[in-house]
Amino acid sequence: WGVPAMRHEGACASSSLAILSAMAEIEAGRYDCVLVLGVEEFKNLPGDQASANQNAAAWQGHEDIACTFMWPAAFGLLAGEYDKRYGLDRKYLNRIAELNYGNARRNPLAQTRKWQFDAASFTDDDQANPVIEPGSRRQDCGQITDGACAVVLASAEFARAHAQRSGTTLDTLPRIAGWGHRNAGLRLKDKL
Repeated sequence: WGVPAMRHEGACASSSLAILSAMAEIEAGRYDCVLVLGVEEFKNLPGDQASANQNAAAWQGHEDIACTFMWPAAFGLLAGEYDKRYGLDRKYLNRIAELNYGNARRNPLAQTRKWQFDAASFTDDDQANPVIEPGSRRQDCGQITDGACAVVLASAEFARAHAQRSGTTLDTLPRIAGWGHRNAGLRLKDKL
């Protein structure tokens, strides 16, 4: 292939880490232009096995969350904490899920575009929208899927030259305005 390449692994933050690394390489002057790819493959496994593999992205064995599906359980706990602090009406969560699936129906590449729902699918009806883990119903949960994204990052000089070649101005190009990190404990219950 003949070009430098790196791989970054950080569970759900892998692409973010790759973007930060690309920014650092550009800022250091090592590269003028970097292609960052984020790729995830899960549909090559049965759903229960893919979900079990996703559990490994948590601090497995230390979370003290008795569950089958780690992420619906963790987000259910988060929803419970939010409800305790601020109040949370399930009808809004149901509506968000309905909007998301509606958007997917309009996307010719979405895996859920042909799924059929009825009036009860986005309610608290235990048959049509069963509880997966406490605080999370089926339509609240992201589906196991494959996905990919790409972003091209460039130095100011490279971007300026690109804009000139393209007949546009530098201010029309998107840019990263900033980034930041914050330390926190690993366990969810320590964060709540």
